[in-house]
Amino acid sequence: MNTTFTDEEKLEYAGMDYLRSGVKEPETVYDLYVNNYPFLYLPENLRLANNVIYFSIRDSWNVDWNHASTLINQFPKLKKLYLVSNNFEVVPFSASKLTGLEELLIENNRNLHIERAMSEISKLKSLKKLALFTLPYSQLPDEVLNLQNLEEIWIGANDSLDYEQHFKILKKMKKLQALTIV
Repeated sequence: MNTTFTDEEKLEYAGMDYLRSGVKEPETVYDLYVNNYPFLYLPENLRLANNVIYFSIRDSWNVDWNHASTLINQFPKLKKLYLVSNNFEVVPFSASKLTGLEELLIENNRNLHIERAMSEISKLKSLKKLALFTLPYSQLPDEVLNLQNLEEIWIGANDSLDYEQHFKILKKMKKLQALTIV
């Protein structure tokens, strides 16, 4: 895919009219959805969208996740991050940059290395809701116990999931109010 297009040309080509305000008036964007993005790099002007509270990136297999990580880390007010059907191996953010993140959903990222992911996720001190669906793991890493403010966890059922191990870990979490297995 040709990456020499301007941000405006990329949006036109991809049919992404809903990203135009993020590119033209980034300070007005609070919810940002990127679906089926066909280019390697997300629009540069999105770096200026410093009021984003909710960011979702879905079905964007061509994205350079190192570049996307830099962008995600620059959303200082981010509360909700949804990463669905992508191809990253490690989570594309730094917990030290997303200090206010309260909700994280990671779904259908089959290349994700769960132990490395939980190593970073476990540093999200404000996290209240964690959803891990359709991921290649059988045991939940012990690092989940570091999520002292976690109130809700959603895990995706799969044939290799060790439920007994999950329950032993989760019952140690004092603030946990809800467990959903789907």
